[in-house]
Amino acid sequence: MSDTKNKSCQAVEMLDLAKSQGISTAHVRAESMKPCPIGSVGACCKNCFMGPCRLMVKEGGEEKRGVCGATADTVAARNFARMIAAGNAGHVDHAREIVKAFIATARGELASYKIKDETKLHMLAEVYDISIEGKDKNQIAVELGEKVLA
Repeated sequence: MSDTKNKSCQAVEMLDLAKSQGISTAHVRAESMKPCPIGSVGACCKNCFMGPCRLMVKEGGEEKRGVCGATADTVAARNFARMIAAGNAGHVDHAREIVKAFIATARGELASYKIKDETKLHMLAEVYDISIEGKDKNQIAVELGEKVLA
């Protein structure tokens, strides 16, 4: 049995065990809960202190607007953009630490790491408009890393 299948079976076993012991899981609660018809389509706005505005999309007739004038489509788009921004904000610190390690490697401060793919380094230098003429890979890497951090 593959590791993936084994892990899947283990998860099912744990869910079955929880069920047999009367322990509520997210799966059980989701099955018994009817989703909010407004929130499920992203049309619930809680972004200001005038709301929350819950906008139902009406078939035919006039489209309902929130206090600010936003339609359900506008609210859904704003909510989606906020989710993307929150997700990026939650992970950008990882990228920042990788770039710092990249710079430290180029400066010789992290002996256990090496810059091996000079072709990729040169390609990224070109993308970031960094001249590679007369520079060794570590000089290019430091300049690239500092530009990425900026």
